[in-house]
Amino acid sequence: MKWSYNLVSKYLSYFHRKSDITLTPSQDQKREMKKIGIDNVAILGHGVNTRLFSPLKKSYEIREGWGAKPDSKVFLYVGRVSMEKNLDFLFECYLKVAADSNSLVITGDGPYLKELIKKYPFAHFSGRCEREKLAQIYASADVFIFPSETETFGNVILEAMASGLVVVAYRYDAAKTNIINGVNGFTVPVGDEQKFSEAMGLCVTHDLGRNARKQALSQRWGSVYRKFERTGEAVLLARRAKEHERTQQITLFS
Repeated sequence: MKWSYNLVSKYLSYFHRKSDITLTPSQDQKREMKKIGIDNVAILGHGVNTRLFSPLKKSYEIREGWGAKPDSKVFLYVGRVSMEKNLDFLFECYLKVAADSNSLVITGDGPYLKELIKKYPFAHFSGRCEREKLAQIYASADVFIFPSETETFGNVILEAMASGLVVVAYRYDAAKTNIINGVNGFTVPVGDEQKFSEAMGLCVTHDLGRNARKQALSQRWGSVYRKFERTGEAVLLARRAKEHERTQQITLFS
């Protein structure tokens, strides 16, 4: 409801304006924060563990378990299995453009899992996995599908890219930040279901996984940490400069 949104926005604005700086992972989030009056915002992207999530983790045994053939594609979704993730739409697109001789894998848990298993028995459901097994699942697939329109960032996109997968997603936040459409993945305008479906179809014949991996390598946690340190140093220097200026003014007028 609008009144609750306005109330929360006012509180967030009041809270964040008292800080020297607020860090957010994307331009989209920065824009939303500015709309509610938070101006002291800088971008600090998320990182990814490119050793854990790597094409080297590929398992042919796992692919065989999915019924994947050497020339077929495995389409993968990783995340919470719930209604708001737009998963029925994912299945619609898959059946329309990619079901022939390919495989679809859903990894994750949530309140909509049992319903999906009943509705789409042809898919492979991995459930929730520990990190090492998850890395193998990523690397053993070919295409990562992210149909959600409501994420704040979507770390799974970077994990998939680090694993050498082509990603199809709506053009916002993590996808908008890391994917160059047609170069290292495919992005489409939010809500454009037709173009999303077409992008999934392109993945059957286009392999951009190497380019996706290159982009993920530029987002390793080390580079994120270094940027955080530089941002913190700049904030401290600015604060010290303000304190020095205030001290001079007090001395001048005393």
